[in-house]
Amino acid sequence: MEHGHGGISDALPCLHALAATGTAAILRVLESSATWAKKALDLSPQGIMFPMIDSAEFAIDVVSF
Repeated sequence: MEHGHGGISDALPCLHALAATGTAAILRVLESSATWAKKALDLSPQGIMFPMIDSAEFAIDVVSF
């Protein structure tokens, strides 16, 4: 979602299609924030990729989301 035109509502059918094939889904969110982390977690991907993590302190914050 970071570089594409799709959003959360577009991700759900893609995640369903991947789940039907047994393929793990990694969802790349638009920004590294608690709001986007929660939206992504609601969709239940197997992983979330956060953009622009440039320090250990910020990585710790993002993991806490």
